[in-house]
Amino acid sequence: METNDSGNEPSDTGHCLSHTVSGDFLMLAQNGNLMRVCEMVQERARIAAEIQQVEQQLLACNHPYALAGLGQWCETRNKDFVTELIQRAEKLEIRKAELRAALQQIDEQLAQEIAGLEWSMTTTFVSLIPATKQRDPVVTLRFAIIDQNLEKSHLEICKVLDSYWRDRELPIGFFPYSWSRDYGVDNFVAAYQHAECRELLHKMFSSRRSKGP
Repeated sequence: METNDSGNEPSDTGHCLSHTVSGDFLMLAQNGNLMRVCEMVQERARIAAEIQQVEQQLLACNHPYALAGLGQWCETRNKDFVTELIQRAEKLEIRKAELRAALQQIDEQLAQEIAGLEWSMTTTFVSLIPATKQRDPVVTLRFAIIDQNLEKSHLEICKVLDSYWRDRELPIGFFPYSWSRDYGVDNFVAAYQHAECRELLHKMFSSRRSKGP
């Protein structure tokens, strides 16, 4: 069983848990207020993660690639770029202030619940719960190309997608496997020319149009 230099006794799992955050949680469980603290810690993590996301979006307001994407998005939807950018930045600043106030409030509540305990509340950690599957990066690339060409017709987007890998090996998943299996097509133009598969294509492109950058 594992021990450490502090002289802590190892737990039944073989890992030293006492006098650590794990020990604090064991104590909370024994005292009957574990779930309340768990809910507060989870809510704090959610707020902190949203603050991080908002700050990244604020940084994007000064990033040329992000601004170019917003410019194209505005053009395809007949929106004024200047108004859209200013409004988005203002909303983000307001949301950031709201989240910081909420974070301060929950920190004050946690301080009362765990008086005397000091925990590191970083948002970067390895979860003890099995992770959900992340989106395939090849699919993410496909959507990025579609998003950059939403001002074009669906047939033109198909041509762009097909030309992107011209003279290069098409990565697995870039073209939907189920379309090849069910309709016998192997590229986007062929999918567009297939009456049934075309509906799936329209649905894919339309779903991207409904999403903002």
